[in-house]
Amino acid sequence: MAETYIKVGLIAGDGGGYSSLEPRPSYQNGISGFNARQYFTPTTFTQIAPGLTEPTDFTFTANPSLSSGFQNSGRGEPDVSTNADPQTGYADYDPTLFAAAGGFEQYGGTSFVSPQLNGTTAVIDSYVGHRVGFWNPKIYQWANGGNSPFTPLNDTAVFSGKQYLFQTNLKGVSTALPGVFSNNNEYYTGKPGATWNPASGLGVPNLTALAKDFAK
Repeated sequence: MAETYIKVGLIAGDGGGYSSLEPRPSYQNGISGFNARQYFTPTTFTQIAPGLTEPTDFTFTANPSLSSGFQNSGRGEPDVSTNADPQTGYADYDPTLFAAAGGFEQYGGTSFVSPQLNGTTAVIDSYVGHRVGFWNPKIYQWANGGNSPFTPLNDTAVFSGKQYLFQTNLKGVSTALPGVFSNNNEYYTGKPGATWNPASGLGVPNLTALAKDFAK
């Protein structure tokens, strides 16, 4: 999952959850249940634009209790998970921009994994011998079958271990908060036994198994 940062009073991180704009597609029937941990509680709100007010300061709880709920409407996001963590990310080569580092820098984020999945689709198309088309109805069907090509990320543990959560003040000074999130964004975490979870979707795909499913 992508890292979560508190920066200049705002939080950025994995944006998984339930859409308030898009209706729920039929292939997502039955995904309403979720677990959550409230790590951040907003304390200050600021009007960003007419009709738009957002939190600008938060309190942090290191070990929040686990809560459960249901959301029976709105498209669930995302559909799948791949590695977008800058700490374990991708080598980006630019000899002009990164001259001091030998031309390489390490980056992460959805800007890497989205084209990675596009390339995956092209490889699967080549393997199958034709375009496989729109993935979603099929991958949800297979994920709910007896031999899913996905590994769900459904852990409910609070984060523990290495320091992957950082707080950055207005002067740009970062302070590491102890721990690494275990399948959660700023709110949602896993639900054991669930095929789909907000913040992680169906989970991590086994691309070989997925290609074989499309070939069938």
